[in-house]
Amino acid sequence: MTGEFNDNVFQNNAIKVSDFILGFTPGVSVALESPVYRLLASYSFTAEIYADQDQLNDAFARQSLLLDGTYRISPVVTLSLSDAFLMSKNSNVVAAENVSTGRTRSTTNTLTPGVIWQVNPQITVRGRGLWTTQRYDSQAALGSDTFGLEAFVDYAYTPRLTLITGYQFGYFIIDQSPDTATHTPRFGASYRFTPTTTGLLTAGPTVILPDNGSASVTPSVTASLTERFSWGSVALQYDRAVGTAGGLGGTTENQSIGAVAQVDRLVRGLVLQFSPRYTTVSSTPGSTSRIDVDSFSLTLQGRYQINPWMAALAGYTYFMQRSSSTVVTAAGAVSATDVDQNRLFVGMQFGYPITID
Repeated sequence: MTGEFNDNVFQNNAIKVSDFILGFTPGVSVALESPVYRLLASYSFTAEIYADQDQLNDAFARQSLLLDGTYRISPVVTLSLSDAFLMSKNSNVVAAENVSTGRTRSTTNTLTPGVIWQVNPQITVRGRGLWTTQRYDSQAALGSDTFGLEAFVDYAYTPRLTLITGYQFGYFIIDQSPDTATHTPRFGASYRFTPTTTGLLTAGPTVILPDNGSASVTPSVTASLTERFSWGSVALQYDRAVGTAGGLGGTTENQSIGAVAQVDRLVRGLVLQFSPRYTTVSSTPGSTSRIDVDSFSLTLQGRYQINPWMAALAGYTYFMQRSSSTVVTAAGAVSATDVDQNRLFVGMQFGYPITID
């Protein structure tokens, strides 16, 4: 059970409305394990009751279905499968690009099969497929399907240094936009500076091939630095890649820089997490419409396990979006508006574990 204050329910500064929201979230999670396989699955939905805007009351305002499984078919080959389904009225929460197209029922599902082959103690081969679908109830937002294939080879050159080389293929099917393919060879390395500090860097050129346009090239970069402390961990992340712009349509060059700091070892049962993130989304060369969106999100949340069946929750989220996009709806309204949103919530969680041997 949660109580939330939201000062911009419609994610639009032009019609800024605040409200207090009471939420009820039943859910179930299942974990199955053996020496050969592992399966984790969970489902939950949230019913929301608004104090003032009662027309927004919804028994299924949010839904979440998560699946993660692995199966070891031999000592050196492991198969994996993960699926993540999210549905929310806050469109920026659903879009991985952190782009808001206003308050609308937004859904995304990402299916990821994979395989890992440990060729020898030094060489590991990784393969993965990807299918992400995004759908919106609003006619102002455009749905998309993203398909991807990738293969990487990791070579443990030293106990600290691992060299990485690979290739990524992407194919984007976006409403009202030409289908687009991308090809990205990647090269890089991961390095363990100390027993608690690890860095990763991979980069390469992405060749963009739209069906109705000329080819173009843009850089792709992924970098991270992770440090473990006696009280928790801190991770810094940067990513630049070709993707989509949520419900705005068209392929875009997306950049994000963020951090995740987690405190989980200071007080028994207490977990605190702090995660800022800044994202820019802009149209790729040759796009028929100009997309230019900057967003910033800041999340601070905490959970304290009072006893085995009850926990206290609290959190705060700030979301800011600024848009210079020219994308408009059929009625001429701008699809991506400026947003300043503060969300503050407190709640209690009740659960009962059942173990079956």
